[in-house]
Amino acid sequence: MGSNVSKSLDSFNCRRTLTAGGSDYVYYDLVEAEKNGLTGIAQLPYSMKVLLENMLRFEDGVTVTPEDVQAIVGQLENPLRWAMMVRDPLTNWTQGRITLLGDAAHPTLPFLAQGAAMAIEDACVIARALERYADDPAFALQAYQATRIERTTRIVNGSAANTKRFHNPQLADPDVAARYVADEWQESKVRQRYEWLFSYEPENVPLAAPVAA
Repeated sequence: MGSNVSKSLDSFNCRRTLTAGGSDYVYYDLVEAEKNGLTGIAQLPYSMKVLLENMLRFEDGVTVTPEDVQAIVGQLENPLRWAMMVRDPLTNWTQGRITLLGDAAHPTLPFLAQGAAMAIEDACVIARALERYADDPAFALQAYQATRIERTTRIVNGSAANTKRFHNPQLADPDVAARYVADEWQESKVRQRYEWLFSYEPENVPLAAPVAA
């Protein structure tokens, strides 16, 4: 059996192990950490919870001490929460010589980790389109949109769908969670869901013909 072993001191007694797919995965339960003296976790935004979990993972008493971990929690004086909004994909983001790219064109949830990647892909494709159709910038921008919109729409919808996968109620129960993870992250399912995502080459994808209005 494979193992992902942590050498943390685990001063807040929150190290747990999830077994899935024949391997053990160590994680740090922040709810348990708060019960065991690391007060204030519940008010933290998720970004700081991720940082906190990593500090707990690498707590060695020298480079990361229990006091360092507690200090992270104490950094937030006035906690705020902000929503992650699900937005339907746009059907058009170009008009004449004006267009959008990146989050302005296709805002997405973070559950495919493709926000910045899509902006880079956009930049590559729009540069190619402007180079090819240098004598007609408006046409070039339409070609850019036609080339990109199917993929970005699929990513936006896929990210929204992953909300239910990554925050599934079954993950709240350690025993059920192990079966759920083993089933959802089978190699065949992962390939089916994501292979298209990482095989895309913006520098080589054919420029599409603009769709007639």
